[in-house]
Amino acid sequence: MKIAWVTPFSRRSAIGRVSASVTAALARRGHQIAIIRSESARDDNTQAHQTMLPICWWQDINTQNIDHLYDLIVLNIGDNYNFHAGIMAFIDRSVCLGIFHDFYLYNFFQQWIVQKDFGPDIYDQEVLVTYGNSSLSLARAAWRNEAQLQDVADLLPMTEWMASRCGAALAHSRFYLTRLEAACAGPVNVAPLPFDARDVPLLFHRNRNEVVLLTVGVMNPNKCVAEVINAICAAPLLRARCRYRLAGIVSDAERARLARIASEGGFTKLDFLGEIDDAILTKELANSDVVICLRKPVLEGASASAIEAMKSGRPAVKPSPTGRRSPTLQR
Repeated sequence: MKIAWVTPFSRRSAIGRVSASVTAALARRGHQIAIIRSESARDDNTQAHQTMLPICWWQDINTQNIDHLYDLIVLNIGDNYNFHAGIMAFIDRSVCLGIFHDFYLYNFFQQWIVQKDFGPDIYDQEVLVTYGNSSLSLARAAWRNEAQLQDVADLLPMTEWMASRCGAALAHSRFYLTRLEAACAGPVNVAPLPFDARDVPLLFHRNRNEVVLLTVGVMNPNKCVAEVINAICAAPLLRARCRYRLAGIVSDAERARLARIASEGGFTKLDFLGEIDDAILTKELANSDVVICLRKPVLEGASASAIEAMKSGRPAVKPSPTGRRSPTLQR
């Protein structure tokens, strides 16, 4: 089978890491795979994941003839428009299989409107078609960045907007399966995230006084970093023994907010690492004792950092499967 695999492929993309692994497995089974990079801006100098398969950019593809070139078009769908902009070149041209890595797609939708300069009328029209008149008030508040994230996730995630354009859909968790089934005309299924974890040594007994906690990813408020800091500050033993390291991009405003919360609570061992490469991330995972994978609300289908933690034998603090109950500790 000839398969077009549309995906971000930058080393900064966890979905790109998954794509490198899955496409290699498909090729070993005899399929002809073409990796089509979906990043919004073409940059041949960006570090990409390693592959032996042919790679091109979505800007190079004549989508008018796409059905004559491939038997199957797979779209890796996520909420980061800069990584996934190219999927929109294919989704209305052919019957595609959409892999929904993220449940929440509002940010992608909003940026699509902005980048295409469609304006508020098209924004309202797409929301109306997807969710009806009752959604407009919340949609307009979300456009002005005046809506609560939880409300947008519950009532306006735009999952159905994307699913309705796909011929088939795949989720990585069951909690958003009904949304895909309601919107997608074709078959819908669930499969675990096929993530190849890094080569991190298993956790062993350490003769040290510190317990190192680690959160990986973009430090958005929904990562619950502030809640973790507050929990540490509330317990003298944790405050004295824990070191909390944040590996990922954080805005200046969020960094200042988190540093202030820690300072006010008397917690001094908060480390901002910023964006780091794979080699340093592997070292940070090896040095960690507990990996914090909290989300409130849950916006993604599966957590790569939770998989990394569990495959390396580290406790993972993560949300319940529904994303609505208290966090759970899994080993």
